[in-house]
Amino acid sequence: LVSGETVRIFFSHQRRAFSLTKLIPEHDFGSLFPAVPMAENLRKRRGGGGGSGLSAPLLQDLDDGSDSGSYERLAEEQGPHDRDSSGGHLLDDIVNALVAGWGFVIAALTKSFRLVASVTQCLVGHGSLGSRVQVSLSPAQEEQLDTLRKRIAKPFDITCKEHQDGLLHLWKLGYPGEKLTGLKSAQWKEMGWQGSDPSTDFRGAGYLALENLIYFAETYPSTFHDLMRKVNGDRSEWEYPFCVAGVNLTFSLIDILDLHAPDRLPNSDAGKQFLLANDEYGIAFQEIYCVGMELLDVAWLEMRASYMDFPAVMKSVKEKMTVAIANARSLSMIRLMLLGEDY
Repeated sequence: LVSGETVRIFFSHQRRAFSLTKLIPEHDFGSLFPAVPMAENLRKRRGGGGGSGLSAPLLQDLDDGSDSGSYERLAEEQGPHDRDSSGGHLLDDIVNALVAGWGFVIAALTKSFRLVASVTQCLVGHGSLGSRVQVSLSPAQEEQLDTLRKRIAKPFDITCKEHQDGLLHLWKLGYPGEKLTGLKSAQWKEMGWQGSDPSTDFRGAGYLALENLIYFAETYPSTFHDLMRKVNGDRSEWEYPFCVAGVNLTFSLIDILDLHAPDRLPNSDAGKQFLLANDEYGIAFQEIYCVGMELLDVAWLEMRASYMDFPAVMKSVKEKMTVAIANARSLSMIRLMLLGEDY
């Protein structure tokens, strides 16, 4: 038959299984996802020291000795088992030990699954990826969305005086003390256009791409000039063209928010959450654009990219922005998720 020593082993395993539920607090998410260090690493430039990304494991190794004595302390807290292991109660003790031991193992696994589910929910949040949020807009919101869509549909036309004036205004914002020789000039390359005629770079992004660049320069002039002149970080010999990147970002953001179709609401999770989380859609679009421009430069430096790597950088930026917009309840949260800082 089974000896008293075997019963002691069963109870020892029971105590250890129970201790697993104590070593993983159900709502202690701070140690799993340290947002501030992650953001700091995201903001580091090349040559700035330190590693890129997280270096610490998400969960401590339970066998690394960092919590030695936990099993024993928890077992002592449960109190002694004073049932006699001999006589008619031996079989009951064995069965109870088996049931209790497996019960605690199942409880520990259940807590772990709940932990993962809770962390996932915490990360995904309201209007999460894969959700089927039903969007219902007020008359005022419908008007805002219609206005934004009309701006998106407006192509850039170099023969239009309003568009010509917009380009000239952008030049003055970028180089206030330097006179531009004309709408077609090699000077435009200094600003980050591909050639001497910037009108050829707008393509599918339309006049909104120019409006976004102007908004960025007027609202965040210091950041605009730093990014345009590439003053931060260890730069590549072949840098990305700043204004062309801005045009690409405008087009990507329209795609992320699923705003191409003029006759239906967005189907993407990012587009639906954008409508739910904001009131003034035009301003919200441009604010997210400005965050995206900063993120693009951060990603460029983090990836140690050069000119031919620009598509890969844009792909990374688009993926990050899609997730952030779909899961953020405010513009401040988008900025915090992508750049690690608030307004």
